[in-house]
Amino acid sequence: IRQANRYVGAARNAGIRAAGTTFVILLDDDNVAFPDMVRSLRTAIERTQADVVTCGLRHFHDATNAPSAALPADDHVFSGGPLLLGAIHNCFGDASGIYRRAVFDRIGAFHERSGVSFEDWHLHLRVVAAGLRLVSLPEPLVWYRIRPASMLRSTRRYDNARVIAEFVGGLPGGALEPLADLLMGLEEHQSTTATHAAGLEAALAAARDAHATATAYAHSLERALADVEAYALRLEGALKAQDPGG
Repeated sequence: IRQANRYVGAARNAGIRAAGTTFVILLDDDNVAFPDMVRSLRTAIERTQADVVTCGLRHFHDATNAPSAALPADDHVFSGGPLLLGAIHNCFGDASGIYRRAVFDRIGAFHERSGVSFEDWHLHLRVVAAGLRLVSLPEPLVWYRIRPASMLRSTRRYDNARVIAEFVGGLPGGALEPLADLLMGLEEHQSTTATHAAGLEAALAAARDAHATATAYAHSLERALADVEAYALRLEGALKAQDPGG
């Protein structure tokens, strides 16, 4: 299927619309599937009865060549949620995964904003917010190519983040209730930190006082030693005056 270049979201959506299957598996053209990716994803979605199953990624940094099993493993796995974490961090996975075709009928497709990334994070966040089940396998099934000029690294991070922020901002208030617990936890952490900081400040003040006392004592000792040395010199001079021949 070919169409005018309208960016990655539109390309994926064209393929999804043309699919007449129960499941759809996505794979970007610069990544490389493990030999057992399809079988593993299909088995996982059938056994878990999830709506979406993503997987871990094994990074490699060659811009043009195929990955090699001899390369050092640099794996990235995802927790698959919860929604609260997913609102601030992509814990769901890359677009590489298996999707029930009905998911797109229910929540819509990938966003098609040209020059804007995070389309996979945005879709997965909507999946979980809609009450659908997303599972991420804790093992890599895809070689993920790291390139300096990739879309994720060449697009503006602010524009990418706005896609997520706009969706989170439109969620019903009830979906954001866990933020109150997060806020309380942060307040408690800040309170504990303040207590520790006050204790540390007191300890530092005591240490400064001790240092000042020690410095003053050292100076007084130095003066006493100087006085002793001066007395010894005077005594030596007096002895020599009493006994010039000695």
